[in-house]
Amino acid sequence: MRRRGRGAAVAVTATMLLVGIAGGATGATAEKDSSNRGPAHGKSVLNGGTEFYVPEGNDASVQADAFEAAGLVEEAALMRELAAQQETVWLTGGTPEEIGATVSETVAAAKAQHQVPVFSLYYVPGRDCSQYSSGGATSEAEYRAFVDAIADELGSTKAVVIIEPDGVALLSSEPWCGQGSGGSTGTPEDPEFVQQRFREIRYAVTTLGAQPQTATYIDAGNSAWQGLDDYDAFYGDPNLQYGIVNRLRMAGIDQATGFALNTSNYRATEELIAYGERVSKCLYAVRNQPVPDIEAGYAPQVGTPCPPEEELDAMRVRKNQMTHFVLDTSRNGQGPWVLGDPATDDDAAAFTAEYGYTTADPEIWCNPPQAGLGQRPSTDTGHPLVDAFLWIKVPGQSDGRCTRGIAAADLPEPGFDVVRGMVDPVAGGWFVEQALELARLAEPALLP
Repeated sequence: MRRRGRGAAVAVTATMLLVGIAGGATGATAEKDSSNRGPAHGKSVLNGGTEFYVPEGNDASVQADAFEAAGLVEEAALMRELAAQQETVWLTGGTPEEIGATVSETVAAAKAQHQVPVFSLYYVPGRDCSQYSSGGATSEAEYRAFVDAIADELGSTKAVVIIEPDGVALLSSEPWCGQGSGGSTGTPEDPEFVQQRFREIRYAVTTLGAQPQTATYIDAGNSAWQGLDDYDAFYGDPNLQYGIVNRLRMAGIDQATGFALNTSNYRATEELIAYGERVSKCLYAVRNQPVPDIEAGYAPQVGTPCPPEEELDAMRVRKNQMTHFVLDTSRNGQGPWVLGDPATDDDAAAFTAEYGYTTADPEIWCNPPQAGLGQRPSTDTGHPLVDAFLWIKVPGQSDGRCTRGIAAADLPEPGFDVVRGMVDPVAGGWFVEQALELARLAEPALLP
């Protein structure tokens, strides 16, 4: 997955298998008002007593056994505690029959433990824009069949589904994502791709959300990625980019339980809550304005802008009317990797100065050093709009083989990570060195 750290549009200053497992909140006051309901959160299966599913025999548990056998007492204790935390089951591919079996088995295991399973649907065509987690369905029809199989097995079971990490935030206004050379050159390889992506995510939202006890959260990137409002990307034709608010509206947020932030990233909890609250308030403010037409494409549309930030910050939180959200706190205990002076926003120059390699993108989102586990999975968040802290990314699973944007000819060997001095595991592969680092630097601490 590509997980942007800093960005120009910032609004706030178990091995992944083919099919299968893959600091405190602010205390905002809330106005409880059930009248004039806007595009607020839909049904939620989460409450104060919710216990989330913990798969048996997960990677951390296996690692704990190995450490114990080797006589590594501290390491074994850390991994044992890590293994006892909620773990998300990633649904990443396979036939409808295979994915149905995975969901069915997970639901049965969760029921036996009186727990609520958390799934991450990650199969949209062109997912991750051909980066470290490239793949996905080969067509819209295949994707719909995949979603249908999941919905059939969820039925009336309590479950949480995170819908398509990166699927909305990474989508460019040029339809290049995984479809050709395009990218920053603005070459539109497939003029239907953007519209197709929004249709696919809307289908997942409505189909899964139709299950009586399934809570759906559309992934919305993180607080250092997309701004709230539409903006000029200064490249491509057209060069308009939708901000995250209109992306969510086009993706069907009015039919979802809410949105998810920070999947597989490292942004601090307080920063995420501030950003998420602004997104929710803007969704409420523009609730009666028309949603940009998916099929019309980007060019000539401009979505309704959000109120100024000072107005959003002054707006009261309306718990029963505003869209709720969840946060991935699996790896944000120490916050993001900061290179050089944050005020300069020049990670590449700082990276070159520190490591001696020329790069255009040091990939601060990819297996960064000195990261730690964050808030434990819980529905006790202390904020009226935050339904839960979840561990959406499985701690200890690699973000990919991080080459830090360095030319292959300059690396000691293919795929070498100059920051960690090794070739990192592939995306989703178990990364024991990182797992231990996360556990040791957990905030709050993993062990007493």
